Amino acid sequence: MLYYSSITLHGITGLVLAILLPSKILLGLGSFIFMLSDYELVVDKFIYPGNKWLLRLNSLLYFSGLLLIVLSLAI
Repeated sequence: MLYYSSITLHGITGLVLAILLPSKILLGLGSFIFMLSDYELVVDKFIYPGNKWLLRLNSLLYFSGLLLIVLSLAI
């Protein structure tokens, strides 16, 4: 429960950052997408275990979020 509270705070803070500081939009969107990947991971592991499409979606969200976070540091 504490982990998901932390991830939710992280994602919402990223979304607010993207809205309030347009220069940090990559960081904010990356944080929000990373949060979505963690939520999707719960669906994949506990609600529909073994679904390959959910696993692929999780990988897409995870790596896209991390890519945006890294790109925000490089630009």
